[in-house]
Amino acid sequence: MASLYLPPGPSRNWVFQPRIAAERSDPDVFDSQGNKLYQLDVTERILEVALGREFGVRASLFAGVRTGQGDVGILIGDPTFDEFEFDRGEYFARFAYDTLDNFYFPGHGLYGIAEYVVSDSSLGASQEFEQLQTFFLGAQTFGRHSLMASATVEISSDDAIPVQSLYRSGGYPR
Repeated sequence: MASLYLPPGPSRNWVFQPRIAAERSDPDVFDSQGNKLYQLDVTERILEVALGREFGVRASLFAGVRTGQGDVGILIGDPTFDEFEFDRGEYFARFAYDTLDNFYFPGHGLYGIAEYVVSDSSLGASQEFEQLQTFFLGAQTFGRHSLMASATVEISSDDAIPVQSLYRSGGYPR
């Protein structure tokens, strides 16, 4: 992944942020009873361009366009699975707020991020849908003890979300 953080102008409040990435994931697919059906191989190439505004050092608001191509194959499961290609074309808006004193092991502060995505065929997307993803983390220290709590809310417009856009759980600090 390569990203450029470019604040034009003397105020440095406005930011232009292009990003190019190659991503690979291997999500599991389960049936309604919780049995693992497949382990997929998803590879994707992404180009993103965003324009944003920073509000001090604690908050930012970005909006942009994301496009990409990828393919889905199978690692584990039915060998007759039909591999397929997909195209990504999305508008997005992202708000972030951060007062954590340390991202890896915070003693106090709040962190929150919310992103709204609209996948649109006019941008070349293989499938249209909308998603909202939010994540919040709070930390507080009491003497020698620290308490961290987090919450994630992920909402999709319907059940027919393509595999490359499904939400995944796990990782720090989930």
